[in-house]
Amino acid sequence: MAFFVGFPTLATAIVGADCAVHMSEEIQSAPMVVPRALMYTVLINGALALGMAIAMIFCITDLDAAMAAVDTMFYPFLQVADSAVKSTTGACLMAGVIFALTVAGSIGIYASTARMLWSFSRDKGLPFSSQLIKLSKNNLPTNAIFTTFAITVLLSLIAFGSAVALQALCSLSVAALFASYMIPCALLLWRRTTGRMHPYVGETDEPNPEIRWGPWRIPEPLGTINNIFACIYNVVTLFWSFWPQTNNPTVETTNWSVLPFCVVIIFSVIWYPLRAKKHYKGPIREV
Repeated sequence: MAFFVGFPTLATAIVGADCAVHMSEEIQSAPMVVPRALMYTVLINGALALGMAIAMIFCITDLDAAMAAVDTMFYPFLQVADSAVKSTTGACLMAGVIFALTVAGSIGIYASTARMLWSFSRDKGLPFSSQLIKLSKNNLPTNAIFTTFAITVLLSLIAFGSAVALQALCSLSVAALFASYMIPCALLLWRRTTGRMHPYVGETDEPNPEIRWGPWRIPEPLGTINNIFACIYNVVTLFWSFWPQTNNPTVETTNWSVLPFCVVIIFSVIWYPLRAKKHYKGPIREV
């Protein structure tokens, strides 16, 4: 039970690995470059993260103190670093390295998020789409970038008001992320099993209503096995992301992320037939 409850938190480690996908319209030879970037990102960072996790486990000298640091320091690794090096200054330096890496990773996530906001606005899928799709003289989605920045700043202020709300927001981000992953994975698996994926025919600029394979794909049967595993992984992560982090949860410790998640889903299902389908014409291809 403890493993599965903590699993969604670990799943956030792959957040940002798909940033290259959202920047694909600005990448040359994207059908080959983007998949390679995804694979190298997961392999290189995954290997380094595994080594860091093993080192962290061996450096834990006081497990109870590390668990108690959740309430005092919010991040238990700060206490682990302090007890490992026996120096507050050393622990701060180690935390500074992690902070610098976090900032560097956030830049990629921030850039891809702004592109997603602009792309969805281009499809008229958001309010004020006509303003969000405007580009600067350098062809940058300036309005989408500043809107993403403003929303990020406002959400970060939640930490000053309620730790419970912040925890729910973090859980919601995991649920929303893997729900968005699950949809294309399930649709791809359905097309695989029904024979509706057509062979790759090379690069072409001609519009084609058929969905075809790109130049990068996993050969069968490994492709289908990988697809099935991805669907199961997404379902498990999504299910456990709504669970509270403690036994016998109270109103304050309950994971309320399921509430806004379901509200958005219900609103979207109702809003689409009422209005959105009259404006949304499908993804617009410009490159």
